[in-house]
Amino acid sequence: KPPFTSEFVREIKSIDAPKRIDEAYVSGALVGTGSWIFTEEESGTRVAYDCQVDGTGMMMKIAMKLFGTSAHSKVYQNILNSLKSHCEAKVS
Repeated sequence: KPPFTSEFVREIKSIDAPKRIDEAYVSGALVGTGSWIFTEEESGTRVAYDCQVDGTGMMMKIAMKLFGTSAHSKVYQNILNSLKSHCEAKVS
């Protein structure tokens, strides 16, 4: 479980199917950009998420400096593992 939680709104800015989705964190505790990158491999599709965000308030800025990268990575790893399980169940 991450050391803190936050709420934010994201908007899809562009889609380059099937390779990439670019988004922006537009309001809430985080602002910045993110990109989902999809790479075809022999065993399936590799998904990566590149995120450049910052906190909007003093406490969130401090929390992001202390925990941001590791907490964000852990949250998205869980999301991607759940998505993988869901997709594999649909294929079976």
